[in-house]
Amino acid sequence: MTAAKREIHEESGVSNLNFVRELGSYQRNKIGIDGNDDSTEFKTITMFLFTTNETDLKPIDLANPVARWVKKEEVSNLLTHRKDKEFFLSYVRASQSL
Repeated sequence: MTAAKREIHEESGVSNLNFVRELGSYQRNKIGIDGNDDSTEFKTITMFLFTTNETDLKPIDLANPVARWVKKEEVSNLLTHRKDKEFFLSYVRASQSL
């Protein structure tokens, strides 16, 4: 959770986060500089759902200078790693069937 909050703050500038729930975990290789899987590191990624009252996005990480809010329906089109996309789509399908 600490790493998730740090990443959100660095990449969006959002720091006032309210934890809702853990969404689950999955594993994948890290993404290499070339955009392909880097087999030197295998990660377990845990996803969390947060809410915030902040609306202005001001990234701090110079490597990720742009952040924007997107509609839930657009998220899967923006995810670059297949495992990230699979996890998101499986979560959306499961939440629609509840």
